[in-house]
Amino acid sequence: MEMTNAQRLILSNQYKMMTMLDPDNAGRYRRLQTIVERGYGLQMRELDREFGQMSEELCREIIDIMEMYHALHVSWTNLKDAQPVDERRVTFLGFDAATEARLLGYVRFMVNVEGRYAHFDAGTHGFNSQTPMYEKYQRMLKVWHACPRQYHLSANEITQVINA
Repeated sequence: MEMTNAQRLILSNQYKMMTMLDPDNAGRYRRLQTIVERGYGLQMRELDREFGQMSEELCREIIDIMEMYHALHVSWTNLKDAQPVDERRVTFLGFDAATEARLLGYVRFMVNVEGRYAHFDAGTHGFNSQTPMYEKYQRMLKVWHACPRQYHLSANEITQVINA
């Protein structure tokens, strides 16, 4: 991450203020302040992760995944005989914090800040699936988009989507 000296000074001061405002994380903010002040190039790359960017296309895809899970749960709820499909299979798990942190962060933003999909259960892990899910969700989306009535799925269609 390239920054001017003025930008580094401003960010350093922000981290200094954060140490006072958030004493529980003061050590982390002091570390980041030192990195910014001294311009340690290798560690400055960490800031790229914190100030990362997600394309509009990827954001829309994550929303589409969440919408698919909304549709799966609504369809499952409307089934007269829901026994063939376990409710846990139509529950949105989220993304892996270790390998899909940006995606997980966006899900948390959508639920906790934007108030969308508030009915999703974050569980004790806060949508951290603890296993990579993005590729699985992409396969599921293809099957779901091929369904003629995406919000009125049959038990068979639900099974096809979740097994994709």
